[in-house]
Amino acid sequence: IAFGGDGFIHELIQHLVPRQISLGVVPCGTGNDFARSIGVYELSLNEQLEIFLKSPGKSIDLGRVGDNWFAAILSTGFDALVNERANLMSWPKGRMKYNIAMIEKIIALRPHSYRVRLNDQEMDIDATLITVANGPSYGGGMNICPDASLEDGHFDVMILGKVSRTELLKVFPKVYRGKHVGHPAVTFYRCRQIEIIGSGSSFADGEPISSLPLTAECVSGVLKVWAA
Repeated sequence: IAFGGDGFIHELIQHLVPRQISLGVVPCGTGNDFARSIGVYELSLNEQLEIFLKSPGKSIDLGRVGDNWFAAILSTGFDALVNERANLMSWPKGRMKYNIAMIEKIIALRPHSYRVRLNDQEMDIDATLITVANGPSYGGGMNICPDASLEDGHFDVMILGKVSRTELLKVFPKVYRGKHVGHPAVTFYRCRQIEIIGSGSSFADGEPISSLPLTAECVSGVLKVWAA
């Protein structure tokens, strides 16, 4: 039973998966997006403990980059820079930390060039950010890929193309409600495996996971969790 946030969960699953140990989560971190994705975030502590005692648990998918597992979302581009900055901030707490880091990084906004391979599809793109989603949210409840599921054996991939600073400021607040879906600069894909070729870093579950290029795959049913 893990008392912590997404970064703590990210560290734990590296040890739990090879040992086939089940995971329960009591959310008390900054973002708590994995807890949101398994339905325990809004429950009381007593309700969470009831699940641990009475639920048989269920198997969920995880993402994998090399030998590293991730539970929720991998990102590169603008939001990786935001994550990097937010991790260095001691104030404020909670998701407001991500909002302030985002505003700071918008000043230096620029798109990056990538070659992306999704399953058998390959494309060259200029993108502001790329998210590879096992679960629907990151950054403390930003529903970046609202249709993503931990149990379908696929990633949901969202690519935000080239946008201005003004347009990014308009789009980002909509992400909390999933209202960015349908924006002309936003494109969604589904895949079991993705390769991202370019430069820069990537973060998963709010933690640094790999520099580019990288290959991520969705591995079905590899972790058992107690979920609502």
